[in-house]
Amino acid sequence: MESLLNVVSQKSNVTMLEDTKLLDLITKDNICYGGVLKNKEKTFTVNSKFTILATGGIGGIFNSTTNVEYLTGDAINISLKNNIEIKDMEYLQLHPTVLYEPNAKGKKLLLSESLRGEGGVIINQHRKEFIDSLLPREVVSSAILKEISKTPNKPYVYLDMTKRPKNFLTDRFPYLYNECLKRGYEMDKDLLPIAPAHHYCMGGIKVDLYSKTSMENLYAVGEASCTGVHGSNRLASNSLLEALVFGNQAAENINSKINEIQFKEIIQTPTEFALDSYDNFINFLKEKVDSRYAKLFNC
Repeated sequence: MESLLNVVSQKSNVTMLEDTKLLDLITKDNICYGGVLKNKEKTFTVNSKFTILATGGIGGIFNSTTNVEYLTGDAINISLKNNIEIKDMEYLQLHPTVLYEPNAKGKKLLLSESLRGEGGVIINQHRKEFIDSLLPREVVSSAILKEISKTPNKPYVYLDMTKRPKNFLTDRFPYLYNECLKRGYEMDKDLLPIAPAHHYCMGGIKVDLYSKTSMENLYAVGEASCTGVHGSNRLASNSLLEALVFGNQAAENINSKINEIQFKEIIQTPTEFALDSYDNFINFLKEKVDSRYAKLFNC
């Protein structure tokens, strides 16, 4: 990401606005003409022939997530307010093996599937293996949620890596070993408390093969969008491919039409911004999300 930002920042035809937030879209007759932005100093508008929403997913609104805190579904919230079609928000992916840290805020430590591929097993409070640790994420997450429902005072199970020697773990997983060590766990000696956490949202702003939304001249890419290619449960790393392919589709489609579109400066802006309140968005999610997950994440 840093390499990409460095390249983009050197482009003379690109203006980067840092520490700036999108508050709402400028729309008229289901056509998008740009956005309302806010930085530390002022609120202002930017008109455009085409607008692309790429604000990421919704992980930041959950108490337990592998995402960073600022991923709060802004583009989806804004689209909801502007009657842009949203799809499949009930499809949330959990990562089953996230270090249980009840007092930690923000992004939680994801303990990769590769740990289980190298001999790690998931065990319950009785130190018994209750699920095949190599099954798909959804199956493993569901089994863990069911297991921890039996021990409400201890809402976690364990990932056991103690059968692997320290030199193997430090060589194969130096980052994870050191991060666990910072938190007081020696991976080769201690059981690692884990619980499922929000990881990815398959739903989002509905787009077509060219990343076009239901609003004219508005596109969405990345986790903010819903292309449908993941179905109800994404395979690992496929979201990167999706972002590259559909991002390119959006660019090519825009380039094919940009000289045909007349630029219009629309002064009229919304009287209430979509991001003034998250209440409607949160209520919308509560209606969509599986009750097990809503309870777990308190969203």
